[in-house]
Amino acid sequence: METQMRHRNTRTLTLLLAALMTTNCLLPKPEKVDSGLIEGSTYSNKFFKMTLTVPEKWLAHSIDETSPLRKQGAELVAGQNKGMKDQIEAAEASVVHLVHVSRYPLGYTGGFNASFQCDAEKLGILSGVSSSSDYIANFRKLISQGQGQLKYTLGDNYTESIGGVNFTALDAQATMGPLSLHQKLCVSVIKGYALSFIMTYSSEDDLSTLNDVLKSISFSAKSKA
Repeated sequence: METQMRHRNTRTLTLLLAALMTTNCLLPKPEKVDSGLIEGSTYSNKFFKMTLTVPEKWLAHSIDETSPLRKQGAELVAGQNKGMKDQIEAAEASVVHLVHVSRYPLGYTGGFNASFQCDAEKLGILSGVSSSSDYIANFRKLISQGQGQLKYTLGDNYTESIGGVNFTALDAQATMGPLSLHQKLCVSVIKGYALSFIMTYSSEDDLSTLNDVLKSISFSAKSKA
């Protein structure tokens, strides 16, 4: 069970790093989740019966485009902890990347590139995770193992209603030398998946835009966190 928990932690970290670099046995067997699509400024997902509005002029990125960023982020956090890096890489198999958008193109060097990411992680029936609070608690255990240049400071958990659904939220600050930025992770367990939203920003203007994305999220069927 300890090994299973460690794998769960690494998947949470994988999601945060991708954004940064821009159950108990009663849980039902998860159905297959679709990746959704963007039409105009609206992202929609049939599995979660969810829609959200992409900020004007922001750019969407494919899994292939963001994959190198996740690998780079794993190196920066894990450092010399090879076991942690291996776990992060292996965790990708359980994650469905739904939508990843940023203010500027990937690799932009003219300033900070704020981003919004939505992912879904499949929870096995023996995962030991039955709530979003469990999910984030496991992540906290993992992040303390990092030996790399990128350091995280995590705030307290709090509950936030998004589209009428309760999410467990966590604010974090990431630092690497003189670089400092902020992230917000929101998680809810829905239909056997941990649905997560990750906001990465450095300014109040970025935060305002990202909060508008959260406010635009709608679920036609509500679920308890």
